[in-house]
Amino acid sequence: MYPLMIAIREGCNNPLIQVQKADSLPGTQSPALMPRKAVHTDRAPSNPRYSQAVIAGNWVFVAGTTGVDVASGKWPPDVETQAENAVRSLGAVLAEAGCTFDDVVKLTVFITDPSHGSNVSEVLSKVFAPPPPARAMPVVRGFPIPEALISIEAIAIRPG
Repeated sequence: MYPLMIAIREGCNNPLIQVQKADSLPGTQSPALMPRKAVHTDRAPSNPRYSQAVIAGNWVFVAGTTGVDVASGKWPPDVETQAENAVRSLGAVLAEAGCTFDDVVKLTVFITDPSHGSNVSEVLSKVFAPPPPARAMPVVRGFPIPEALISIEAIAIRPG
């Protein structure tokens, strides 16, 4: 299945909708033509059941990074420290994929308590320069690891 692009012609009383395959647009190609490459770094939590990130074309899809301290394996009790750890791990995965925080276009930040939102936003504001990436912050009931308070997924575009 190909992604579609819809363009609406301006200046008409009845807009004309044009639909074309996204891979026929400049700078795009069918997902079937994009080889995928897994990204791994020892500077972020990992699990053999999934990739820390996958590169497809110029896109980088980063799996959820959590708040565990990578060096000690311990889970801090507060969301601020977990957010800092998750951001540090995200930066390590992005670097391994050839990206920086400036290349991130979308974040999904899962938190376990709505009261954590402002604290997490403060941590994120320290690493994402204006304009910040688009972001969603859903509140979830919990994670498979009960100590986890946060998980950050990202989508980035590799430079070049």
